Amino acid sequence: MKQNIYKVALFFFGLYFILILSLIYINQFESEMLTTHPKNRRIWELEAETIRGGIFARNGEILARTTEDHTRVYPQKEYTAHLVGYSSVRFGKTGLEDRYDGYLLGTIGTQKYINYFRRLAGKAPEGDNLLLTLDLNMQKVALDMLAGRRGAVVAINPQNGAVLALASSPSFDANRLPESWDSLTNNDNSPLLNRALQGVYPPGSVLKIMVAAAALENNPDYWNQTFENPGYLEINGRRIHDTTVRTELTMKEGLAISSNVLFGSLALELGSDSLIQGFENFYFNKTIPFDLFIKRSSVPKANKLTKNALAELGIGQGETLITPLHMALITATIANDGIMYKPYLVEQIVSPQGALIKQGNSSILGQPITAETANLVTEGMVAVVEEGYGKNARIPGVSVAGKTGSAENPLGISHAWFVGFAPADNPQIAVAVVLENQGAGGTHAAPIARELFKLALGM
Repeated sequence: MKQNIYKVALFFFGLYFILILSLIYINQFESEMLTTHPKNRRIWELEAETIRGGIFARNGEILARTTEDHTRVYPQKEYTAHLVGYSSVRFGKTGLEDRYDGYLLGTIGTQKYINYFRRLAGKAPEGDNLLLTLDLNMQKVALDMLAGRRGAVVAINPQNGAVLALASSPSFDANRLPESWDSLTNNDNSPLLNRALQGVYPPGSVLKIMVAAAALENNPDYWNQTFENPGYLEINGRRIHDTTVRTELTMKEGLAISSNVLFGSLALELGSDSLIQGFENFYFNKTIPFDLFIKRSSVPKANKLTKNALAELGIGQGETLITPLHMALITATIANDGIMYKPYLVEQIVSPQGALIKQGNSSILGQPITAETANLVTEGMVAVVEEGYGKNARIPGVSVAGKTGSAENPLGISHAWFVGFAPADNPQIAVAVVLENQGAGGTHAAPIARELFKLALGM
């Protein structure tokens, strides 16, 4: 009898111990998520009485602030709508307003305790401020040049991963959500979609810079090799054609004229295992850590690739999909001697009193290629701008590296791409531009990148 009582007591003690552990876990690790969850009605009551923290661009321009009557306003309107997001009782929270809600409301960190005493003193709680890496002038130029067309522009400092521009078009004005919500949600152009981070596109020929890098990592001798080019690549009765025919090509020349035959052949020669490993080294099929959610770029598994699919992968077609931010990150990695930095947008989190709460994290994600490989690919990208289809990215007196792309789209006209960096010998900025259904990347996307290069270089 005593033994049974002991077992029952031990059982209930175990349940009590598990309950205590659960409460500790929730309090320590889930408290921020539960506090700021949009379905938590208390958070909106807190919002109504709090002076929510501001969001500022790199030079101090106000992107979001709270008025005296606790109304949230966005002075830059459509220019920063997707990255800043919105905070609305009716429509919820998106962007940085959502991701950093706890800091902006002052419910986490030291500000949480300061606000407790502010309430006791009869003062309104205050939230922390976000200071971004964003160059507002560059952001505005990017969105203006997109001119309402569906697409995105991402600019990154390749030396540290700081995001300088993150533009998605078409955009919207978060100040006018109540009167424009129905038209926004029913718009075929999906203006609420952040195409820079959540739009996934076939990369087309811009991906050839990564295929070149993967090939050179496996065999540096490819750079000096001469490839035969009959004008087409035939696989199982299917032909992949080149628009410009040269009977013999080096890899540098192949990049300059964007040879499908050369890069399709390279993909076949490398084989699916080596090529897919090269892709995954550049963070395909992986989550890229960032201040906002980024959709995964995807590439098929090696064992799923037929010869035709492998050749298509070599020219950036088939089932390969990538976000504009990821394409900018790949470009920045080549610009930075093969070192890939984690992209970041929030430079600092600062208390209302001006104290530094958190410093932006510039850290290395990895080194998918060597500096030698990166320098060779850069040489080919310079040839694209000086001799090939990237001439619209030229800047007098500045060596520019770039790659154009026209990604085939089964639903209509090709998507126009351009990626590049400048100056080629000391890169200060790396850019990716995509325009949906616009055709040639050299015609439509390269001029946008050129203007951002000029701004970054003080021109």
